[in-house]
Amino acid sequence: MKTLLSLIVVLIGLGLHAQEVFTVTGKVQHISYYQGGAQLSDEMMSPKPLPNTKLYIVQYYGPKEKTKVVSSFTSDKNGNYEVKLPPGLYGFVLSKDEANTGIYLPGMKVTKKDSTVNVNDLLNAGEAHQDYWILSTNGPFEVINKDLYNVDLTHYDVTICYMCP
Repeated sequence: MKTLLSLIVVLIGLGLHAQEVFTVTGKVQHISYYQGGAQLSDEMMSPKPLPNTKLYIVQYYGPKEKTKVVSSFTSDKNGNYEVKLPPGLYGFVLSKDEANTGIYLPGMKVTKKDSTVNVNDLLNAGEAHQDYWILSTNGPFEVINKDLYNVDLTHYDVTICYMCP
């Protein structure tokens, strides 16, 4: 009886120290198009589900600090996902290798002060390709003290032709 009482006290103590977690849900989406002079329809510009996509959740500490993988998920057939996270600031990466680079979006590049793009170089090339991700929260998302919904991640794969009629 004494042992059982001690076990109950220990389990209650452990339960009190457990960190509260909250549900985060959203969609992983994809927009892909080739712009060649003609006006694109709204349908072509609308996000489509990106099913069966594995992503890692990273805890984000700032652009100069390394991020840490805390969870992962694979989107369902409709691009939906759901994870449980404790309070903190988070983002997504495609691989564990990206996790230690201080980013919160897949493929995100840290822009240097002196990096510039010459518009004439783009025009002379005839077309430009862009491959990037956007998070619906416009930055790392923060879990504070409630569930978060519609934390959507959209992948853009866009080619624009500058010389097309």
